[in-house]
Amino acid sequence: MAFRHVLAPVVWMLFVLLGAGAVHAQIPQDHDYQVTLRTYLETLTEADFEVTLEPVVYEDSFFTSMDQLHATWILLEDFGRQSTLDMTGVRVDASYFVLSSIEQNGEVYMRAGRNSGFLDPVNTAWWATWDYAGNPYFDSRAVKLRAFVASAVDMMMTDHELEGSIVNQRSDYVGGYLAKYGYAYYVAKDLLDVEVQEAYETGLLKFFERLESYQPYGSGGADMEAFQLPALWYTAEAIDSDDLRFRARERTLDVLQEIMRGDGHYHEHGNDGLDLSYEGILHHFLAWAALLYDDPEIDQFVDKSARLKAYQTLPEPSGHFFSPSHFNTGTAKGEANDQWHSYQRDHAMAMLSEEARYLIWTGRTLPAWYEQGVPSETVMRTQIAQSIIKRNDDTEATSIWAWMEPSANTPGVWRAEHWLRGLAAAAILYKPGFYAELEALEASNAPATKPPFLREENFIEEFGDTFVIARFDTYGAIIHTGSTVSQWGNGVPGLSGGSLSAFWTESTGSVIMGRSRGTQNADADEWSGDRGWDTWAVHAISGVNASGQPFSSARNRIPEVETTITGNEAATITVSGAIGQHDNGLSAPDQAIVGDVAYERVFSLKPSGLTVTSTLTSDESDQVTALWEMIPLFLVDTVQDEADASISLYVDGAWVPATDAVQEGVTAIRTTRFDESVKITFERPRRVKLSSTIWEASSVSSRIQNVMVDLLEQEGPAALPATASVTYAIRPADVYAVGDTSGDGLISAYDAAAILQHLINYQTLEPAGTVAADVSGDGTITAFDASLILQYIVGLVACMPAADGCQ
Repeated sequence: MAFRHVLAPVVWMLFVLLGAGAVHAQIPQDHDYQVTLRTYLETLTEADFEVTLEPVVYEDSFFTSMDQLHATWILLEDFGRQSTLDMTGVRVDASYFVLSSIEQNGEVYMRAGRNSGFLDPVNTAWWATWDYAGNPYFDSRAVKLRAFVASAVDMMMTDHELEGSIVNQRSDYVGGYLAKYGYAYYVAKDLLDVEVQEAYETGLLKFFERLESYQPYGSGGADMEAFQLPALWYTAEAIDSDDLRFRARERTLDVLQEIMRGDGHYHEHGNDGLDLSYEGILHHFLAWAALLYDDPEIDQFVDKSARLKAYQTLPEPSGHFFSPSHFNTGTAKGEANDQWHSYQRDHAMAMLSEEARYLIWTGRTLPAWYEQGVPSETVMRTQIAQSIIKRNDDTEATSIWAWMEPSANTPGVWRAEHWLRGLAAAAILYKPGFYAELEALEASNAPATKPPFLREENFIEEFGDTFVIARFDTYGAIIHTGSTVSQWGNGVPGLSGGSLSAFWTESTGSVIMGRSRGTQNADADEWSGDRGWDTWAVHAISGVNASGQPFSSARNRIPEVETTITGNEAATITVSGAIGQHDNGLSAPDQAIVGDVAYERVFSLKPSGLTVTSTLTSDESDQVTALWEMIPLFLVDTVQDEADASISLYVDGAWVPATDAVQEGVTAIRTTRFDESVKITFERPRRVKLSSTIWEASSVSSRIQNVMVDLLEQEGPAALPATASVTYAIRPADVYAVGDTSGDGLISAYDAAAILQHLINYQTLEPAGTVAADVSGDGTITAFDASLILQYIVGLVACMPAADGCQ
């Protein structure tokens, strides 16, 4: 031992001289625990790792309860996803685990983790824990040793790297490492002598304590911080320490309180931003951890994040679901179709939160073969048997499904791997009684079986300082009021500045939808070019200065927000901010705006519709050639068997097709999807056109086109006006405001005249017009209603009795 201690400094000096990233010709022997573990590895032979591949068989008699049957169905009916059931580590060759294979050619060959190309120790170890009569690998010593050796080698190598370099010294990475090491030991501990246990626990504790010392935030996004939550639990349980159990829970709560934003509804992404597609990865690990800890304080984070996911899920008449994503930092998809989706994750969230129960039935755009709901006993028994048979059948099994075919995977030269797949927590940690609860919900067609926008219940909900989401009888809307990031990945990361993220009706689906192209993708949003500012799928005030340089409220990262909500009846949200050289000029790159320029947008939500007023003010020192109010209209998603939405402009009493040429005198815009329409009606005639480019992205199949409303109202270049403003109402085409008998968005003498003509049968009002004509609210249409309209126009009455909020 003393001789080894003399050598240790020499090895360390070689490491420093060769560089922190250098790999070892031998597993590190810097510490006593590493010496003990390597000595133990020397005692293991290939025979210790030999696994005879046998079929997993269907044992019908094993299933003696509906919960047991349902848990196994969840485990096996994930349609072949490796994230739920990966057997690669059982199928690789046994020779790779002996020390002479691990240490060879001046390298250490043991890369382990989700992206290693060899095996994931967590999934490998799990096979030895599956207490099912048809599992030949249950309690297998060889399977346990495979996972343990892979983790032990990886732990020693990673420990050495972290001691010699600042590389990867971060909470989200170390959490991934510990998940592998803690779970493998949790499963394999019973095989090990006390001396080996003590050695391994020494290394394990180093990683546990490293985590405790790190700030829980990763530059790649805080979703990966959730890796450590189950890791801490398994480590504490494996070491069997009440002190560690207490510390694991405290650290878990510290992490969640640090990374969860919007009053706990989503995780921070990229510093001051969010990415609701990435939220799916958080859900995967957070739900796993919550089922382990069974702690109300941890469960609340599942409940809150599930709640936001539910309220971001907008249904289409076609049966598909979409969500806005313009605020996303890195990805293009919205939260309805988030990352790392799996059957088991949905069930795990539903076990923990009533807000997630709808996921068992609906809420995601999925292929038709993805059956959802509560399967019968017969269906579950049949599908479990079919799933097992398929995985054992070489003619049907793919590399993911296969259970009987040896794997050709080989261990690459060691490199730290923090990513892991995790486990099918819903099946492994199944809550008794869950199946009966789902059966009861389905039998009663309970509201919890549907996402909020399909429950026919009106609401106005705040999600911290980031979203206001509302549903009324005739429409729904999502307003984004939160922050975005300064930079993350390629292109422009996150768009808003305070905006209308979506406008939805049950018959049209989403007619307005904000989207990001995603900075992870090669075709990210940019300021100029084919993916420039005029193609951004975001509700914003944008323009171009006299030199052709663009600017936009969409890149004001942190708008000021004032919100007033009156029950479920009304809400007013005001967002404001500057466009210019504050915040490093992110809203106006290359000094596109140098003067004092500010904007304000007011969103008024009432049962009769949504009204938007956008205003820009300036000191008139900047010269511009264009200034536009941008409204992103959702045309179609190509997963739908539908044509693009049609867009028309109301000009001189007639509807004409919208084009990318400016049209003068537009009083309304009509967009039609699924043969139903929504109208955007202006307070006075405006100049309007469509963007010349339709928004598309390689990573999603949606098509979006901007309506552009001219705020400059003159040919440029011209001084940016002291004030430029537009007001418009958005409502279903068959819903008119009180007094607006024509549905043109205006209340005028024409509407009073239309009532009188209706009464003498000279002209018949449209059905929606007859509702709007009863301004007195007495249930009849009379000349008194026409009189009230005229009095309202000249200011003799402040409001019409039937209008929302009129006293």
